[in-house]
Amino acid sequence: MLCDYYGQHGPLDPKCIALSHMCSVAVDFAKHGECVSTKNYEDMKKEIQGKKPDFMDGAVESEGVLGQLYRDVSSEDALL
Repeated sequence: MLCDYYGQHGPLDPKCIALSHMCSVAVDFAKHGECVSTKNYEDMKKEIQGKKPDFMDGAVESEGVLGQLYRDVSSEDALL
């Protein structure tokens, strides 16, 4: 969602890289015992607030490929 918000180069944005690192740390918690700090989590939560794209039932219209595909395919087409 955050990568889509920042556009074509979103995956290279420092905030997106930080979020992917936090996800990696959280997934490996059982293996290493390292957890995501509460402050980092709260900061990221504020960062993504209000940036949910339309293909995730959000308010922001995605200009990326996923948004274009979402709007091009009707729900009737998906059932076929």
